Amino acid sequence: MVAAVAELMEEPAEIIPDTPSMKCLGALLARADLVVGGDTGPLHLAVATGTPTVHLFGPADPARFGPWGPPDRHRVVATDLPCAPCGRLDWPDPADHPCVRTIALARVVAAGRR
Repeated sequence: MVAAVAELMEEPAEIIPDTPSMKCLGALLARADLVVGGDTGPLHLAVATGTPTVHLFGPADPARFGPWGPPDRHRVVATDLPCAPCGRLDWPDPADHPCVRTIALARVVAAGRR
């Protein structure tokens, strides 16, 4: 899936096949123009390096879990489901969690362009 997204990008993308050390990951994220992802440690590390981010939130509450950087550099795109944020992180099949799956791609792209 990552390769398919990279193929559609106007600018070349660097795909990192292996998990780097935290120090290496921080250096890579600091060089990025934008980091987009779920509410994860690497995304919070990107905030710490000052790299602009787009955070996808589903069951977790962005008011509680960040991002904690300037709002003009760090955008939140959350699900529109009425049950969110439910805090349910123990979904039986994480890849099929409805919260993040309902976030429209157009909203993510718009947040990244801002």
